[in-house]
Amino acid sequence: MSLLFSFSSLYGQEKKDIIIYGINFPPLSAPELSGYGLLPQAVSELLKEKNYNIKYKFLPMARLISNLKNEKLKIAFINKLEVDTDKYYMKILHNSKVVFFYKKSKFPKKLNFSDLSEVAKYRLGVVRGAPTIDSFKKAGIIIELATDETNNFKKLQAERVDLVSTVDSFGWYTLKKIKENLKDFAVTNLTFDTDTVIAISKSTSDGIQIFKDISEGYETIKRNGKLIRIFETYFGKGNVPINSIP
Repeated sequence: MSLLFSFSSLYGQEKKDIIIYGINFPPLSAPELSGYGLLPQAVSELLKEKNYNIKYKFLPMARLISNLKNEKLKIAFINKLEVDTDKYYMKILHNSKVVFFYKKSKFPKKLNFSDLSEVAKYRLGVVRGAPTIDSFKKAGIIIELATDETNNFKKLQAERVDLVSTVDSFGWYTLKKIKENLKDFAVTNLTFDTDTVIAISKSTSDGIQIFKDISEGYETIKRNGKLIRIFETYFGKGNVPINSIP
């Protein structure tokens, strides 16, 4: 699963105007959320003292990834698996994992997998454009594509798929959003790291300065406690996933 934003810069002499493109991926990012979600709110905060003027826009996941790979988008929040480190500076902003959700009523005995070959026995729901799709196909997994995570989990509830693969925090957030009883669902033991990074093109003339501003700003709001408070806004006090802040 791939996260999440890209920057297009239009600089004046003083203000650094930035358009940030992202995908609808709550609670990390979404147009309907206050502050556009966790990551936009964190970025707005960490760049507050750096004289940036930021706007946020959203694209479908597949288009965002395609545009980034074609270098139409110079700076991006995205899954680290999508980043070519020869071409991009990279800083991890959010630690998360791809997990496999299932309905307890359909599988009363806890599902445990040793590797993806065992997942191939089940029908798997995945959002179109997710970076894990190629790996799943190579493992012979039957994939049912969904337009978004809400649609994905509705298929799981209706038992049109056996499993749903997504980022852990996003999955639980979506189930809560569509008013499902969280106790009716569980995740398997098999997980994959899917850290969200900010990737900045090395071909961008001011890329190194933007990278330094973001890196320094992130460490500042991490030290002063503002970052954890932003995470708590979306997960609740005491409910921030363990090790989600790098």
